[in-house]
Amino acid sequence: MKKFMMSLDDKIYEKLEELAASRGISVQELIRALAIPEWLSKQDFSVTAKAKKVSEFYGGPEKEK
Repeated sequence: MKKFMMSLDDKIYEKLEELAASRGISVQELIRALAIPEWLSKQDFSVTAKAKKVSEFYGGPEKEK
């Protein structure tokens, strides 16, 4: 199993604690059950999106000289 570490601003962590407590779960469970799936659902993992990011990183298509 892969693991990662996350650093959060104190105010953000406090808000996550409140949300988790209101659901009767831990902050870790909240992040696993809600935050990560929601973030993933908003990402575009298509080949077209990846190609666009690569193109933007390298300054777009080459211009003719």
